[in-house]
Amino acid sequence: MINRLQALSLIGIVTLGAATASAQYTYNVGPNYVNQSATSCRADNPLTEKNKLVNHSADGVSVGAASAGTTRFFCPLNVRGHSFYGNPGGNLDGELIVNVQSVVVRAQDGDANGKLGCFAFRNNYPTGSIAFGTTWYVCEYPGGCDSSVSNSFLGVNTLLLTFPQPFTSTTVNFGYVCDVTRGGTIYHAEAEVTPNP
Repeated sequence: MINRLQALSLIGIVTLGAATASAQYTYNVGPNYVNQSATSCRADNPLTEKNKLVNHSADGVSVGAASAGTTRFFCPLNVRGHSFYGNPGGNLDGELIVNVQSVVVRAQDGDANGKLGCFAFRNNYPTGSIAFGTTWYVCEYPGGCDSSVSNSFLGVNTLLLTFPQPFTSTTVNFGYVCDVTRGGTIYHAEAEVTPNP
């Protein structure tokens, strides 16, 4: 029969063994994904949000059906440090700098007389230059259509927003911009980011 002291000793050994095993494990997998609601998107100015009946909800951001024309939204993607545990990320602020290749946006075009279109942007590090991607429009095809798409599509789909060459670039600030039609909604965006060690 095991007494209390022996039992406590065994528990301590098992606990110590588990702690030692976890201390030896290095988390070094990836990539990381940023998946963010469009509630962080803001119209080009506060009066636009008020006058065009912009609604921020848990679903995203939408423009009232009674508003005229399109509303431009700026949508930053907020990220934490993406250095993998056990990998400090090199000598250039590894906790901040990431490589981003594309942004996928889910949106709904609500106006048969207009086109909901978005493009990605990133602030290149360390030059400070800003790169803008090509505008893609919500249409019947996942990933979006170019500017030749007709205005008649009504519905929900995804847009694959890429950057100009080089497709990947070190950045600390990135996001997307959308011109949303009346009755349109931006739901969320996802980006794949990898550390830049």
